[in-house]
Amino acid sequence: MRSKYLVFCIFIIIVSLLITQSYSSSGYSSPEKALNNTNSPPKKILEQVEVADGVFLFYEEEDQVVGASLIRKKSNKWIRGFGDLLQPYSTDQTVTGTWVNIDHLPAAGDGYQLFWGIVHDPNITKVEIKYIGDRKIDGEVYMFDTPYGYKVWYLISNKYYGSMPGLDITGFNDLGEPIFESH
Repeated sequence: MRSKYLVFCIFIIIVSLLITQSYSSSGYSSPEKALNNTNSPPKKILEQVEVADGVFLFYEEEDQVVGASLIRKKSNKWIRGFGDLLQPYSTDQTVTGTWVNIDHLPAAGDGYQLFWGIVHDPNITKVEIKYIGDRKIDGEVYMFDTPYGYKVWYLISNKYYGSMPGLDITGFNDLGEPIFESH
């Protein structure tokens, strides 16, 4: 009887170790490797933006598409989050804008809402956004240049704003004058 109990205990310990090992080894050694391990790996990473528990990677895919993805750091491994969003950059619009709820923010309580878009006018040096209907969005809008002649603007928020009717986007020149309005 004791030998059966001992074998059973050893079996439970081995299974527990295997399960623990499989969880601890899941993930990748870098954010780039986590992003590259997809059905459609990016052509080029355009920008990396650090957040409290990971990084947002903005990247270019084939066919003139720009993407954004959250890569979270967990136990020294990098894991791709839920909620990527792609936008074409060969568009006739002066400024584009969209948003995505990353990692189910309202359900999990620890996700992000990413607002972002593409700027095609080189004279636009600053972007401000708000919801259609003057509802304010908390946070600062940042912008970076790409090697392809367009810029990407973004605002990362850990506040959930719910469903939205759309964004009003205003683009300013280096003198602070509004030179583009989406509404």
